[in-house]
Amino acid sequence: MDTRLSEKSTLFDENCRQLMILVLGYANVDLIASIPHLPISGERVTATAIDMFPGGMGANCACAASHLGSEVYFFGSVGGDVYGNFLLEDFKTHGVKTEYTPTAQKTTKALISVTPNGERSIISEPFEYKPQQLREFLETSLQAGLLYVDGYHLGVAQKELGLARSKGFTIYCDLDGAIDTYEKSEILEYLDLVHIAQVTPHIVQGLLGTDDPALLLNHVTTIIQTNGAEDVEFYTPTSKQCFAVPKTNVVDTTGAGDIFAGSFLHFYEKSGRLETSILQATEQAAKSVSISGPRLPSVY
Repeated sequence: MDTRLSEKSTLFDENCRQLMILVLGYANVDLIASIPHLPISGERVTATAIDMFPGGMGANCACAASHLGSEVYFFGSVGGDVYGNFLLEDFKTHGVKTEYTPTAQKTTKALISVTPNGERSIISEPFEYKPQQLREFLETSLQAGLLYVDGYHLGVAQKELGLARSKGFTIYCDLDGAIDTYEKSEILEYLDLVHIAQVTPHIVQGLLGTDDPALLLNHVTTIIQTNGAEDVEFYTPTSKQCFAVPKTNVVDTTGAGDIFAGSFLHFYEKSGRLETSILQATEQAAKSVSISGPRLPSVY
């Protein structure tokens, strides 16, 4: 079966396999506390370590794709402060292109608690969305590619997503964050601009009130559902497939879904094959949970 996106995308040219990846999403500094258990109200727990890492859904995705060898441009906001410099240095380390990255008033920060079994809780500041750089980039671009958008930005970037589609870009959205930010009816409307949607059972249940992600195929061409340590599920209008997650020693699940997304985009940009890209992305995401922080193991 040919698994290329043919209905809604003109992305792949057999004579040109090197395509750019544009990333629109959160970039923030993660303060990660390793704790024995999540505290109840009023309880104080002692962390074995509190570390600062570069993070954010978009930043994690961009770094994973670029680290694996793709040409990646980041369009999420980064503050003009010491934390922003920390993030920009991390982007540089991974080869992410930041000449079009907009400057915000301050860098978004997140407090993350991680238990020994890898479970986590997150408290994050809001982000600033500045569309001008992405819009101008798309208006002048002569080359199509892939555009990633996280769930938080899905509702504010409709004009940019529409412009990207008109330019022949394939749009990939990780819906994490969307149901906490927008009305359900709005999200379903926004998804009409998306080709590939990444979801979890929690997202599907919150959005549709059911455990059947295939219902989203009324809006998108392809659905990828990650299920933690369980099989990754892949849906198209004509098929469903499952991909086993490699067993690994789980240290920290922070950013695993973002690593999956970035890895998928990299492998899909190279091959145009959905199934192969999902399998390879699953392997990379499994590697990422074996270390602390939202990056691939070879970085630290």
